[in-house]
Amino acid sequence: MARIQQLHPGNYRSTGNIDDEFNSLIRYLVAGEKGDFTLGELMGVLFDSTGKLIAPLEMRLDTSSNLQYRVGTYTDTTTGWTTIVPASDIKGAPGADLGTIEGPLFSGAQSFTATQGQTVFNYIFDSTDDLFVFLSGVLQVPSSYTMDAANNTVTLSSGVPNAGQIVHIVRIRAPSVSNFRRTSSTATANQAVFAFPHTESERIMVFRNGLFQTPGGSNDYTNDPATGTVTFTSALPAGDEVTILTVENVASKTVTGLMMTDDFTDTTTGFIPYSKIAISAGQIPQDRINGLAALTANRGKTFVSSTAPTGVDAVAGNFWIDTAQSPDEPKFHDGVNWLPFSTATTIPSFTTTDALKSLHINSSGTALEFRNVDLSAYVPLTSVGAASGVAALDATGRLAASQIPTVMALDSMHFVETGTTTATTTFVIKRIYGEIIRIDKISVRTSSGTCDVILQVDSVNVPGFTAVGASSTPVEQNLANSITVDAQTANASKTIGFEVSNVTSAADIEIVLAVTKVAS
Repeated sequence: MARIQQLHPGNYRSTGNIDDEFNSLIRYLVAGEKGDFTLGELMGVLFDSTGKLIAPLEMRLDTSSNLQYRVGTYTDTTTGWTTIVPASDIKGAPGADLGTIEGPLFSGAQSFTATQGQTVFNYIFDSTDDLFVFLSGVLQVPSSYTMDAANNTVTLSSGVPNAGQIVHIVRIRAPSVSNFRRTSSTATANQAVFAFPHTESERIMVFRNGLFQTPGGSNDYTNDPATGTVTFTSALPAGDEVTILTVENVASKTVTGLMMTDDFTDTTTGFIPYSKIAISAGQIPQDRINGLAALTANRGKTFVSSTAPTGVDAVAGNFWIDTAQSPDEPKFHDGVNWLPFSTATTIPSFTTTDALKSLHINSSGTALEFRNVDLSAYVPLTSVGAASGVAALDATGRLAASQIPTVMALDSMHFVETGTTTATTTFVIKRIYGEIIRIDKISVRTSSGTCDVILQVDSVNVPGFTAVGASSTPVEQNLANSITVDAQTANASKTIGFEVSNVTSAADIEIVLAVTKVAS
């Protein structure tokens, strides 16, 4: 389909040019029609009113039709299909019947809310099935009910005592467990041991008076496959009903050629344990081990013998430990001969007098020797952070804050209010941020008149601060208690100011604060 194009751009003064343009547009639209559908109708099949793709696409897979797809709307299920790949190309090799694996023992659980006196309950089961019947959570002995597989009913010998009680029925698929058995017996006085022949591979379940019993010596009972008995940890009174049944035979999972997940897979990693893989010595080719071929290709061989290796073993890059020498002498092949390593680089022998000495190159640079380590140019660790020693560094390589002087700098804050103040007023001297300061001294005066001065932090009077009287006679004094202002820890700025009160025409109020910048 050709692209649409403008034949006479900007030149529509003649009827012929206009006719050419219309004919070109109509041919383009007609070329876009398929199967008696306009271009708009075709687009309506593929997209909804919002422009989202809604193309009718179907796929199917069966043994006769293979893997196929079709696009569009059809009135039947057989037309319009296109094969993607034959079914024979996507299925694996045929399997083999390796044996029978036990299926689930319990199935078809169903609960009924009984009416008072109800005895019959409709429940579907097979004639080969056994049943668990619970009344209000208590297992009923088989003699207390009858089963009719033909009519799919379970009938209790006695009606349900109270309306609303729950009757719960579960199918026991006896054929699913090899040699399934279920016994019910009534205990005699002080009876604790009950006969129930079973094997090590069989798992059993025990109920007492319809209540499930927990296995284990510290719980309700123990079982002994060797003697074929179940022993309760406490003797039972006469009349107690005991039900015992087999629920699983783990030996049945041993099927030739079938690897069960719990026997052949590490449940934590999902891999097959190496102990489950039979590999004979020399059975794995070197090129099947990831990276081994490349590793061995670039490595020399080492031989240990009293005679020199020859032939393909006598090549450059190989080593030979000559055991004919005393002590054994290492040698390397230079492509022609086996040569000993340089004696100049041989580590000298040592005695007990060389204990704790280090190996060094001698002063002439010609041999190795043992000598004591010279630590005269080093600072002992005991001197780090000690008096008359050296400062310690923190994790960033800087001086620890605890080793920096507390006082970082001294400064003064000066403020003058020009003019006459006649009423109680507050003034801000300075706003600080990112630092900690300590106010130690104060100096106040006026050119005339009097007032009382109280220091403030963030426009709040400093607790415990005693007002300082200001007059034309300067007052300069140490504070009874220094005032610390922290504008660093909380990452918030603070204002330092003062309030004047008891004002009597105080002119030109002047205040100076002596402050110390403190390390954080």
